[in-house]
Amino acid sequence: MAFLLLLAYSLFPIAYSLLRIPYFLFGISDSRFPIPDSRFPISSP
Repeated sequence: MAFLLLLAYSLFPIAYSLLRIPYFLFGISDSRFPIPDSRFPISSP
């Protein structure tokens, strides 16, 4: 169970960044995503 939680926690920033790619391409602000980027190690472009 702990392994699944760790796996989900490690994959979530990747899926989150992939979901934001279309918004950057089309110039749409991602204000609908309330999760701050400082929580994840992936730096936003």
